[in-house]
Amino acid sequence: MDIQIPFNMNYFFNDVLREVPESTEQMELGVQYLIDQFEKSSGMHKARIVGLLGVYSRILSFYNDGEYYLKRAISLYEEHGNELSAFVNKIRLAHIFHWKKRFEEAVELFESLREQALINPKYSKYLDFIYQHYGKCLLDQGKCSGALVQFNMALALREKKGEEDLIVSTAKAIELCERLMRY
Repeated sequence: MDIQIPFNMNYFFNDVLREVPESTEQMELGVQYLIDQFEKSSGMHKARIVGLLGVYSRILSFYNDGEYYLKRAISLYEEHGNELSAFVNKIRLAHIFHWKKRFEEAVELFESLREQALINPKYSKYLDFIYQHYGKCLLDQGKCSGALVQFNMALALREKKGEEDLIVSTAKAIELCERLMRY
């Protein structure tokens, strides 16, 4: 169920660990393309599209749209009994709360998701993402020592996975955190 988007949807991380589109214009066209595809879709394909709309809306700083789309994705996945995909989209939603500076909601959701991932093996493969994004949330609140703990937990899991791009991302987060703690 891979969705081919005929626009540049690539992004990079800036100095404060935020995703930035390589081309804002291309990503906006891609979002419109996904909206058009959503109208033509049904079932799980519709849920996948709306989840992507939530992600790309966040990257474009359309936080209200992102929140709307992710809540819709969660609802659609839950309706179809796909708890794992609903869980993934809840991580994305916590990330939206973080970027909207609704830190209390973000922290509450990250902690709930972390607990679920620690006790339920079907969610455990996402634990490193929870630690990473929770760490970013804490960092943006100025809670560097708490963020560092989360980043180190993410790094340990990512080193076990052996996915170099994830390891590099977490190492960059740790470096930023340590630099901020020095000053």
